[in-house]
Amino acid sequence: MGEGLQLWNNFVDAFLTEVKKLGSSSDELHSFWGSITGRTDRYLGNSGLLKRIDSKLKLEFIWEYLHIDGCYRDSNGWPQVFVEVENNPNSTLNEIEKLCYVRAPLKILITVSKWPPDKPLKQIWTKNISNSWQWLQESPDTVYGFMIGEAKKDNSQGESLFYHYFSVSATGEVLNGEKEEFIGKF
Repeated sequence: MGEGLQLWNNFVDAFLTEVKKLGSSSDELHSFWGSITGRTDRYLGNSGLLKRIDSKLKLEFIWEYLHIDGCYRDSNGWPQVFVEVENNPNSTLNEIEKLCYVRAPLKILITVSKWPPDKPLKQIWTKNISNSWQWLQESPDTVYGFMIGEAKKDNSQGESLFYHYFSVSATGEVLNGEKEEFIGKF
């Protein structure tokens, strides 16, 4: 398993563990998920989710590195993971393009969307990565990870939060299928 895929697996485990802690309280989950600014702050704020998992990844999280929302660096200061958080799934191509320009073993996009969306976002994202790789090649071990949050109405008139996630290679090939994880009700 390459370094990018190992980092992705570690990130998914740490991310889902931390977000499930929110799922144990519907009030806390609602404050996380209830508004765009609340969600952005919960991901990227001083005590946000991405900062809280840096110790689990054994990396240091820094905000707004090279005009990218977040970066995890190793003890030597080298970027290992770049993260973009976008609340509008229809404007994610700009974020994908930024991730294609930087170099690290893992690059992650976190967004929200009805899943699967009406628009084929997964195909658009993978095609963009593949096209970028043709003119700006990078390590074949590089992984792009995608975390898509979705609030679904359930039969009890409430809502439940799920995350869909998958990874692709630097050439745009899906690596290990798509998974869905239930987080909690709010």
